[in-house]
Amino acid sequence: MSFSKAFKRYNNAKKYGFVFTFNNNSNYYRKVMYQNGTDYGVYYKKNKDFHPPYVAKHGSHDDGPYNGPFLGGIGTSNFSRDFTGNFNRWHLQQGVHHHETIEPAFFLLRWKIDDKVYYKRIRIGGNDFQEAEMEYAALFPFVYEYYKSKELPFDLLIEYFSPIIPHKRTMYRSMVYNG
Repeated sequence: MSFSKAFKRYNNAKKYGFVFTFNNNSNYYRKVMYQNGTDYGVYYKKNKDFHPPYVAKHGSHDDGPYNGPFLGGIGTSNFSRDFTGNFNRWHLQQGVHHHETIEPAFFLLRWKIDDKVYYKRIRIGGNDFQEAEMEYAALFPFVYEYYKSKELPFDLLIEYFSPIIPHKRTMYRSMVYNG
């Protein structure tokens, strides 16, 4: 992928498509720590005190205002990545809609300067990116996440989409991530 071409497509998505930036105080998810004997960890759950800009119609598969498009084939299982970088909507079986953030499902950014290696999860919150460091834009079928942080020696642009494979292969689960 050519960064200049992808950045041009990203700017077109910002101009003609949907653009989203956090208001730096969304609190859409809250982090929950658990401990059960020797088992412990963290998971994310929707914050019940969060007031969304709209309320979905009862019975719809609308999981709130911060969810990206589904990725996968037509008529097959698929999943979604929300605006905070969490993989959270799952249609792994036809007709079964499941909304849950799965903590181990994330993208990890790795870079090296001299002999020192750095890591950062590509998502919002905690020690990861802050809300002000990310911008989201979409112009069907492409989605863009643009990250700019003082910690990074570069800017990160992620472009992703689900290609439609024609004829009898439209049900193939395929998605492309360019970064």
